Amino acid sequence: MAALNEQESIDAAAVSGVTTSGCMMIFASAIVSCILLFLNGGVTMALINAVGERGYNWVDDDRITQFLVLVGPVLLLVIQWSMMDYLRNHLQRRPAAG
Repeated sequence: MAALNEQESIDAAAVSGVTTSGCMMIFASAIVSCILLFLNGGVTMALINAVGERGYNWVDDDRITQFLVLVGPVLLLVIQWSMMDYLRNHLQRRPAAG
């Protein structure tokens, strides 16, 4: 392994600069996820109530409805994040071919 000489030294000012963009991105992602989980929980409960009003008996089983209320919003969140990633990847501006 070769040692760095003076011309190849690492600029300490460039390394020591603290950026918060990564932290802010994670914080924003967590906030958006919490909001989406809250909304997805409401959508899941509304769907369960709508199915129950149609006369399906399996809605009366607490085990099934609790499972759907716990898993439904998370599955919807995964689908929503996948859709956002797809749109972000396909709607980015591409550099003009020169």
